Amino acid sequence: VADDLLERFENEARAAGRVQHPNIVPVYEIGRHQNLHYFSMGLVRGPSLSRWLKQHRDAEPKVLAQWMRTIAEAVEYAHQVGILHLDLKPSNVLIDERGAPQVADFGLAHRIVDAAEGQVMVAGTPAYMAPEQAAASGQRLDPRTDVWGLGAILHEMLTGAAPFPGCADEGSLRRRLADTLPGPRSTNPAIPADLDAICRHCLALDPAERYASARELADDLQRFIDGRPVSVRVASSLERLRAWALREPRAAALAAGLALALAVGFSATLVLWQQAE
Repeated sequence: VADDLLERFENEARAAGRVQHPNIVPVYEIGRHQNLHYFSMGLVRGPSLSRWLKQHRDAEPKVLAQWMRTIAEAVEYAHQVGILHLDLKPSNVLIDERGAPQVADFGLAHRIVDAAEGQVMVAGTPAYMAPEQAAASGQRLDPRTDVWGLGAILHEMLTGAAPFPGCADEGSLRRRLADTLPGPRSTNPAIPADLDAICRHCLALDPAERYASARELADDLQRFIDGRPVSVRVASSLERLRAWALREPRAAALAAGLALALAVGFSATLVLWQQAE
């Protein structure tokens, strides 16, 4: 068993070493020293996202969405080179000197081809773990499992808590999964409805109902940042009009001016007509 664990550790470290992205903490070396096996990673001189969130509880939703998009794009890159992270949570995201998020700790990473065949042991942090990952070993995992982890990070960004806080093991998580998971707006109604919809879509219990990829999540977050409708929520006509006005203030001001001129002209014409009568 020890040999199997050691081989898995080395394979996963090599897999993580293949991931080279500006928002992923790099793995530099894999080695052994006095019967201790290790791999060395880049140093990030900054707090974890978990700590940062505790110090900035009033962060703007758009700033959080921008960070979340960056994290999702980094995870999408890992998927493109064939790696699942499988332990995404705020404490595994570091904030560097530039104020940019860095995805770290690929210690539980697996190759997508192995995960798709069910060759993954149950491991991870239960409070942030996807339902299929918390099930018995042998479950087939894919990028949508990491999409759940990204949704768990977004949930904590918006509410200050994990989707299932207090879960100490996989068994307690499986019992909690029978409950309905409320959206972030149930905790804080001030959270934008589009961000709430994005988060809930990531945290769908059925993987088929989540974003198919981290790329799709990043694209929806960009739509929110740009003030455009997101793909997972149908906005009302008033919301769409307001979003358009925020994106195109000059055109909105011109349209409002024309509408006002028409209204004034119609009112003046109506008064003159009544006087003529």
